[in-house]
Amino acid sequence: MAQLKSNTRIWGNTIVDGALKLNGGNVSTSSTTGALIVSGGVGVSGNVYATGILDADAGIQATAIGNVSPSTGGFTTVTAAALTCTTFGSNSTGTVSGAWSFSSTLTGTSTITLGGATTTVTSLGTSATTGTLLLGGTAQTGNVTLGQTTANATIGLHVGQTASTNTKTLNIGTGGLAGSNTTILVGPTLGFGTATFATNTNVRIANTAATTSATTGALTVLGGVGVSGDIYLGGEVIMPNLPAFRVYGAGSTNNLTTTQNTTGVLNSNNFAVSYNQGSYLNTTTGVFTAPVAGLYQINVVARNSGYSLGISQIVVVKNRATANEVQVMVEWAANSTMNHAGGSSVTKLAVNDTLELRVTAGEINFDTNDNWSVAFIG
Repeated sequence: MAQLKSNTRIWGNTIVDGALKLNGGNVSTSSTTGALIVSGGVGVSGNVYATGILDADAGIQATAIGNVSPSTGGFTTVTAAALTCTTFGSNSTGTVSGAWSFSSTLTGTSTITLGGATTTVTSLGTSATTGTLLLGGTAQTGNVTLGQTTANATIGLHVGQTASTNTKTLNIGTGGLAGSNTTILVGPTLGFGTATFATNTNVRIANTAATTSATTGALTVLGGVGVSGDIYLGGEVIMPNLPAFRVYGAGSTNNLTTTQNTTGVLNSNNFAVSYNQGSYLNTTTGVFTAPVAGLYQINVVARNSGYSLGISQIVVVKNRATANEVQVMVEWAANSTMNHAGGSSVTKLAVNDTLELRVTAGEINFDTNDNWSVAFIG
């Protein structure tokens, strides 16, 4: 076995057919220190295994560099077609054109730029960081998946969480939220989730699409909406299912008494329906049930039958089965010459309060010129 003594210099090309072993244990801290120092470049046809740190001042560039797992520190620049990284150190920059599997923590002011890759990131810092995760690059495409495989994971996306006075912006799509196909999903797999906006945070929807139904417009909500403060509108409020109905006399309309339909309550035997939004009037029983609490407008028009034995009354009663509170009354004296007469009022109803139109004295007529209506007004 040939041995090269210290201070041996070789000129020209050297070809080693077998293995070349360097026994020197010199530590490398720069490109000019270590057991092997090469002034020019190094070409390697096979793999390179390093048990220590791989440090490249000018960057690492390759078609695919496989698994990169430095124990400490980080790369200044990493450019690769595909990259699996378990540690990405502070103040580093990575550009990946293929898939990036990232299982550790991005800290400091590190930046990851993805050129259209599908990327899995386990964590972006253990606390508030100034790092950046950029998706798309020139191609403007890319995905961030948060907690996809963990059913009960709690995922947080924080923008400027430590500086309360800073401007906080989350841009999604080309030009912020202006992208025509931009979608924000909260809990898309399970079908539910909650988006919470911090105090003093404004949400602005720049889309100007008009609304013609409950499923069109710049903002559509599948469920209900609860608002603790005021609402100011520059347009109209359109409520196609606003609790409201109107009926008019039809069927048995003459000489209706206190025993009409047994209790004197008018129902579909005595009227026809003009409209019944939400179907909150049960036409079979003649009972309207309030679906929401609030103020309701009541209108009644009826006709004198010419009853001569005493007064005739028709009233709208609230909660007849319990309180029996009269809300509107129309009354004629015996032998009155007055024909049609009406009354109206605004009443306050709780959820499930009821209203009924009932004959409470004498006889009345309720023909096609007469009507009863109720509408929720707020």
